[in-house]
Amino acid sequence: MTQHVIVTDGKVTSWFAGDQGLNGQVNIIEIEDDDPMWLAWVSSLEPDSLAEAVAQRDKLLSLAALRIAPLQYAADLDDASADDLALLKKWKKYSVAVNRMDLNKDPVLWPEQP
Repeated sequence: MTQHVIVTDGKVTSWFAGDQGLNGQVNIIEIEDDDPMWLAWVSSLEPDSLAEAVAQRDKLLSLAALRIAPLQYAADLDDASADDLALLKKWKKYSVAVNRMDLNKDPVLWPEQP
């Protein structure tokens, strides 16, 4: 099947396969799989593993903060049970461990939540 791309300002902006009435179309070219312009566009679509890891870390830290807050309030008000204090400590340790993860490893092996 023939691949075509739409090129704007020297960059690929869209892709489609097959012949779809291309006669007279401006900025549409047939392209090969090894064309540098095509490869640059395809690689831009691949997920950035570091950005994904940062997003996951931030999500996990937000969750930990939501779990820590009420337990910390209870502790601050001298209203926390021994179980509350133990769970608070586990969530804080978890939060620190998540924050210290090496995000450049692929895959990142996140610690288990309390």
